[in-house]
This record gives sequence, C-alpha cells and structure tokens, in this order.
Amino acid sequence: MISALFVRKDSIYKELGLDCWDLERNAKLFKGSNPVICHPPCGQWGRLRGLASVDPEQKELAFFAIEKIRKNGGVLEHPESSQLFLGDILPVPGQYDKFGGFSMKINQSYFGHPARKRTYLYFYGIERFELLPCPISFDLVYGNVANMSKKLREHTPVNLAKWLIENLEKI
Repeated sequence: MISALFVRKDSIYKELGLDCWDLERNAKLFKGSNPVICHPPCGQWGRLRGLASVDPEQKELAFFAIEKIRKNGGVLEHPESSQLFLGDILPVPGQYDKFGGFSMKINQSYFGHPARKRTYLYFYGIERFELLPCPISFDLVYGNVANMSKKLREHTPVNLAKWLIENLEKI
C-alpha cells in the first residue's frame, strides 16, 4: 500500500485506490510505514510566495513530508521554483543529498497536463536508474498555469500519478 499525503479532497490518488490523507483526514496524523507520495502546500515555498499568506504551521508541513519520505521511502512533488530545492533542504535537480535521495525536473505536460507545469520531484528509497522511463510528449501545450483555476493548477494528471505509483511499488 502507498499513502498519498496532503492531497486534494478530489485527488486522483483516491480513484487509484491509495491510502489518501487530505485536509479532513489530516496528514500530520499519518503514522504508517508504507511509501508515501507527498504534495505539501507550496504557496509559501513557490515563485509567488511573497503573495501567500504567512502561516508557519502550514510551511512546516514540507518538513513533515520530507521526514516521512526519508523514513518510509517515497516522493515529494513541488513546483519548479520551490525554495525547498536550493540544495540546503533538498538537492537541486540532477543531484543527490547526503541521505541518498535525489531530485529531478519534469514537465507535467508530458503526462497530459494542459500546461507545461514544470515540477521538481524528490525521491528517496529508490535509485535513479530504477525509475521507469519518463514519457516525453510533443503535444501542443495550450494552457498557462497562471491563468488556470486553483483546481486545475493543483490537478495531478492520471498518467503522472500512475507513473509515481509504479515507481514507488519498487520500494
């Protein structure tokens, strides 16, 4: 079983049968030992962090997620501009950290998102060479994340969710 932490109430991970922890279930209560897919809030970490309301408790959820990933194995997903990936907290894409975790950059459009949606992923518990090939799509990207609804901006394409699950099943 894989758990998905900090997911939307209408998360694709629920449809795919994962053990999901949304706002109502409260991911901070997660005590499991199974691999995790973590989507901690990015507002205070991302490119527009200056516009986000300051909430130290919410910002700390990223550290909670990292702790669970390093304990259980898993992946953290955050936007390309996330301050988590400056090398002090998580490694920049293409690099490993002192714990053996590594980061990579993807475009969610490769998995069917209507915008390019550049994303950083941090993996722990699996080696880079063990990852399934990342699909590449040359389909027309017609959307711009900045002009999308919050729901569509936060949407995880089903093909990305399945790719992450398939990779974490190896842990």
